[in-house]
Amino acid sequence: MRRRGAKSGQSLVEFALILPLLVLLLYGLAEFGFLLYGHVQVTNAAREGARAGSLYLGSRFHYTAASGDDCWSMQRWVENALVQHTRDGKGCPQTTYNTAVHSFGLLSAAPCTSASQMNCWTLQPLLINGGGVNDSPAWIAAHVGKPLQVDVIYRYDLPLLGGVFQANPVLIQKRVIMRVQNN
Repeated sequence: MRRRGAKSGQSLVEFALILPLLVLLLYGLAEFGFLLYGHVQVTNAAREGARAGSLYLGSRFHYTAASGDDCWSMQRWVENALVQHTRDGKGCPQTTYNTAVHSFGLLSAAPCTSASQMNCWTLQPLLINGGGVNDSPAWIAAHVGKPLQVDVIYRYDLPLLGGVFQANPVLIQKRVIMRVQNN
């Protein structure tokens, strides 16, 4: 006849063997959830940027630089939809951002300043109809109805298992294409 204590000891040893695998599985599920959230937020931010770019019309904005030129380029306007630019006294965008107002949800709104930085974003040069963008009102008006391509890259640092795996950072790349409206 076996004693009851020996059986419970066996269960404890089995649980101790399986516990690390369960913890790793739970961490993996949580990390996947965070990564999925990152994909959704970067997609939303790229969509906001593409929408702003598709509605861009330089003559609509009454801000001029000291030189008298329109200071809101389409690229700056799309960046402003991602993370709000700080502005000078005339309303023109500066090179810094107000990271309190952004479309990245709970993700960091810091723009990338170096190749090794984590949890930051980069906006690739905008393309209309496969080519570069000219911000003159006449050029934009001639491209109404053409596709505007907005590419946002986010360097995502895995919060839980990032130090364990060498796939850090994960580059979340989102492309959104919308037609130029400008009505």
